[in-house]
Amino acid sequence: MRYDAPRDSLRPHRRPGYTGAALLALTFVALGCEPRELPPLAPPMDIGPADAATGSDAGVQAPAPTLSPASGPMSGYFEVRLDLSEQAYGPEDVQRVELGGLAGIYLTPEGDGLRFMVQGHPEPGAVPLVVQTPGGEQTVPDAFTYDPPRVAGIQRIAAVGASISQGFQSGAITAHGTLGSPPTWVARQLGAHIGLPLVTDGLFPAITLDDLNAPPLCDTPDVTGWVTRSVGQLVPKLTAVNEDNLPIAAGGRVDPTLIPSHLAISGSTVADVLYGPMGGGSTVIGHLVYEPYATIFDPVTTSPLDRAEALAPDILLAIDFYGNDVLLEEPPDDMAEEEALRALLVEDITAAVERMAGMGAEVFVGDIPPTSVMPEWRLQRGVEIAAAPPEEQDATAARLDAEVAIVDERTRIANEALYAAAARFDNVHRVPTAQAVLDIIDEPLVVDGERLTIEMFGGLVGLDGVHFTDTGSAHTANLVIAVMNEALGLDVPLVDLAPVLAADRESTAAFVEAGVPIDDCLR
Repeated sequence: MRYDAPRDSLRPHRRPGYTGAALLALTFVALGCEPRELPPLAPPMDIGPADAATGSDAGVQAPAPTLSPASGPMSGYFEVRLDLSEQAYGPEDVQRVELGGLAGIYLTPEGDGLRFMVQGHPEPGAVPLVVQTPGGEQTVPDAFTYDPPRVAGIQRIAAVGASISQGFQSGAITAHGTLGSPPTWVARQLGAHIGLPLVTDGLFPAITLDDLNAPPLCDTPDVTGWVTRSVGQLVPKLTAVNEDNLPIAAGGRVDPTLIPSHLAISGSTVADVLYGPMGGGSTVIGHLVYEPYATIFDPVTTSPLDRAEALAPDILLAIDFYGNDVLLEEPPDDMAEEEALRALLVEDITAAVERMAGMGAEVFVGDIPPTSVMPEWRLQRGVEIAAAPPEEQDATAARLDAEVAIVDERTRIANEALYAAAARFDNVHRVPTAQAVLDIIDEPLVVDGERLTIEMFGGLVGLDGVHFTDTGSAHTANLVIAVMNEALGLDVPLVDLAPVLAADRESTAAFVEAGVPIDDCLR
């Protein structure tokens, strides 16, 4: 392994307060180790006698419970209702439901039935239903049918990357964010499967309007400090423990038995994607995502790319896998150190693209925009200059401009490395995320008559000032789909942004309705 201590000392400094790298503020540190053969994700599960069934009367077989709807896309993550009206047991007796071997989640009794969310399936066709109660298991063959994918031959989606891919929103990883993340939307539009490592509600508290400061700044807490404060509450929330009574990440997962293919880790770098999280917050998140049965203090033994390769996806998405590498926590000591950092970044990006291309999937990689054009950076620049004493304001401006110039140059070099690496492979396709951001800065995105921008309260960026709203994530998915359609000659429909915007709790209209005086806020 070439990621050793000297290399670690050259990793780019990251500014967690600016992006999903905030999760690096988590204080756990794990030991490094060599990747090894993928271990089983979950231990064998004994859920009762395989042939047990429950009838309405002794010796009389009750009609089988039924599902409504009885079919749906293999992308999953929609609700179905289980009718138990003819069963001797009620919804309150159901301990677990499986459909096609994958657990139903969010079980909710409803009258004489049970509502739950299905997690899709990597293969189309009829699948059995298994209902577990204290009396045993009831199996219903061919209880549900997963539709074929929209495009023949594209039925398994995997994703690697960082916070944008994971659906990090308003200072937190949430199930809501992951369900609305760009990779999830791409899979949904394809009718293809992607396994989501959803976290339990409240595991990471999100920034809300209650945390918004008064005009004219209308700013929210620094993401680094926000996540650091939530770390102290994390371990007690991981209710599952191992045989040594140590907390394991399974306690933070909605379904820890699921083998996920959505493998993005907030705060991760290219090296983390290649070799696995090597410490800090990305290690904790790595356990939550794909090694939930290890104690959170253990090293993560495999990398996201190891996992993705083992899943043999048809499509691999990596739309933000080096965004954290370009950030600047403090200036380099000298230009020699900066040149070394840039060289390692180019090397890692090249190696990552080569690894992705070798999987045999169609790969879609995204670039990143320069920091200096982002409204959030410009706003923070103005705030910091205004806070300096008058005699120091010119020097403060010069320092901030010099720092962002370093970040922008890293970004330019990283993007060029991506372009050069992608151009070598016919199955690697570039998603022009950077240009899309620049286009919206020049001309707002219009959805259902509303003009959306990437400014604070502009409809595309959420309360933490950096990460996407639901609408911003869906728009990012559309960028991927547009490239996919052109590159592969497909006609996959884009996400209809109007209903997403209408339901978006971080839309401009939602903020206005909540009483936020956005016209009085600096934007």
